Formats: sequence, structure tokens, C-alpha cells
Amino acid sequence: METIANEIKLKNLEFQADDFNTRIPLTYLKTDYDFFEQDDNSSGSTCTSAFIETIYSEPGSFAPVFEPYYFNRKTISKLTISHVGDTKAILVDRTGEAHALSQPHHPSNPIEAARLRRFSTNFFMTDSFGEERFIALANTRSFGDVNYKQMGVTSEPDLSQFIIGDAELIQQKLTADEMKKYTIGGLGGDEAFLVLCSDGITNELTDQEVADIVMVHFNMKGHPRATPQLCAEEVVKFVEYVGGDDNATCLVIRLNGWGKWPILDRTGELRQERMEAYTPRGER
Repeated sequence: METIANEIKLKNLEFQADDFNTRIPLTYLKTDYDFFEQDDNSSGSTCTSAFIETIYSEPGSFAPVFEPYYFNRKTISKLTISHVGDTKAILVDRTGEAHALSQPHHPSNPIEAARLRRFSTNFFMTDSFGEERFIALANTRSFGDVNYKQMGVTSEPDLSQFIIGDAELIQQKLTADEMKKYTIGGLGGDEAFLVLCSDGITNELTDQEVADIVMVHFNMKGHPRATPQLCAEEVVKFVEYVGGDDNATCLVIRLNGWGKWPILDRTGELRQERMEAYTPRGER
């Protein structure tokens, strides 16, 4: 089974190589084995993890104390995303545009379909809602789901790595080809924020709607009241308001460009239509 990961090598920026691409899959497999030891190990779970490491920093205007945190100016960091199942990582760039950094491990995913058809084509089916399933499962990779391991369900994660951080510094240190290859959208830094969320969010909202809800509430309440936690709570509240009935979990992580995005709501009309179209069951 393939693990997707970029081996980042930068011409003008040296940093200590790590073995994340080995340790993270082993950690996921260890978690899977821990599921096996539980009394009730027939169910499964998913996971999306984000690891942010500052790999370069320059003294800023924080004297006499300067902490090279990944969200500070004059820092360059490496972002590693590991993913199993249908939770999701969404990164919002400095223009306010949302980028999916993970893809659901569903039977409809062409990579997953090709992988699992090596085991059998008879296990693919469509449920009464028109959603493709692998046997009885919506996810083709997960922790647990012990009864389906022999049929190809695995906890081995997809891995992807990116460079994030201060745009001015990135443009000084990275070549044009490196920026295109390693930064999100090829924009070269000043990313606004990262969202980690469950399918209870993404089943109801597009990635851009999630991003816009965060930005709109920050713009309305302003700093410091509009913390990442408050904005994440607003995403969950919106999902609940429009009738979401699955577990809705959302985590917002501020990055270097937090609060610096343009005042623009790309999905405001769509969200308004969702609110107007939803009728609570008790009022039908």
C-alpha cells in the first residue's frame, strides 16, 4: 500500500531531516493494534493529524524575547498532514481561498477503488441513499474495523508535506520552483489558518463555506475577541442550525496570516439559502 509524501529539499534553506514519513505510519499502525485489544473492536474510527515544525526563523520585533512560533512573522515552517478516513484538513490561504489537504478514503475515491479491487470487486455496492460502500463501510481506511482488515481496510495514512510561513521570508529563501512545488496554491506563505474537522462538518458544508464562516465571524467580532476557538464553535453552530445530525467537530489553528485576509464572503448567499431552506422537523 502506498503512502503519499513529499521529500522536501530546499536549495537555500538547510534544516535537519526527520523520519516523520516512517514514524507517523508506525504510530497509526500501533493505534490500530490498540483497537484490536479492546473488548468491542468491531467498530472503527478515523483521524487527520497536523504536525507543524518551525525550520527557520529570524529575530523579529519581539525583543527582548523572541519565540520562533510557526504563527509568528519571520518564520518558515514545515506542515505535515497525515490522514485516515473521512475527517479532513482544510488550509485557507492569504486570499481567503480554501484548499483541501486531504481526500476522504471512500470507495468512490479512484485511488482507493483501484487499491481495493486488488482484493475483490465483489465488495463494492451502493446503499439506498446512492452512496458507494465497500461491504458495509463508508471508509476504506480506519482504525479498528477488525473484521474487514483481511479485505483491504487499513490504518496506513496518506502523508503530505508543505512549506508555510512568512511570505516575504519564503520568497527570499525559496526558488520559484520550490514555492510552486511546496507551498499551498504556489502562493508562497502568509497562510491564514488551518481547519481540522469531522465529516459531520464536511457532509453539510463545502470547504469554502467552512473558511468563510471563520473569516466572517472574525471580521464581525475582531481581535482579540474572535479567537480560533470561537470561530470553530461558530462553524459547529451553523451545521447544527441547518440540520446536521452527525458528530460535528471543528478545530481552527491560526497561522501567519491570521486576520489579514480580504473582506470577502464568497459563500454568503449560499449559506443564507441553506438557512432559509431548512425547516425543523417539529415545524413541518
